[in-house]
Amino acid sequence: MSGGVRGGVSQEYEIKKLKNRVRELENKIIKIKQEQIVGDGYWKVVCRTPIMKNRVYFSTDAPSEATRVYYKINEWAEAPGWLQNEGCHLLCYNMLNEAKKYAEQCGGYLFECEIQERVKLPKFVSDKNLIEKIIIRDPVGYFPKGVIAVKKLKLIGEELNYVVI
Repeated sequence: MSGGVRGGVSQEYEIKKLKNRVRELENKIIKIKQEQIVGDGYWKVVCRTPIMKNRVYFSTDAPSEATRVYYKINEWAEAPGWLQNEGCHLLCYNMLNEAKKYAEQCGGYLFECEIQERVKLPKFVSDKNLIEKIIIRDPVGYFPKGVIAVKKLKLIGEELNYVVI
């Protein structure tokens, strides 16, 4: 009889543990969903050019002049032709909180943007390879959460102040 009670206690304990784990996972899912502001728009983090007379911005993720894309507010931009031929296009975020984090990390300026033709993210290419116009896919690299690739992108509105100076 004591074997049955012990088995019952053990089973109840396991059920309680599983219920607690389910609750933890549900809370984690809720937190992740709250952090992911998705579907409300697209976001681009850019740097300012030294001369801001014409309000020209450039990519924060471009390691060299050959890969740099320049952006003007309300004008469509696209990746350089040689990068497009390699399947590399413009990157932006579809998650506002992730875009904010990146802007804070790199000291960039955050804009809402419009996009044309979302495309599949390419395999990750490290900056050091792009500097010399060499496309060597990095097997261990990855894009941050919320990053998407698009063929064309247009900055809209005013820069949002998420800059860390």
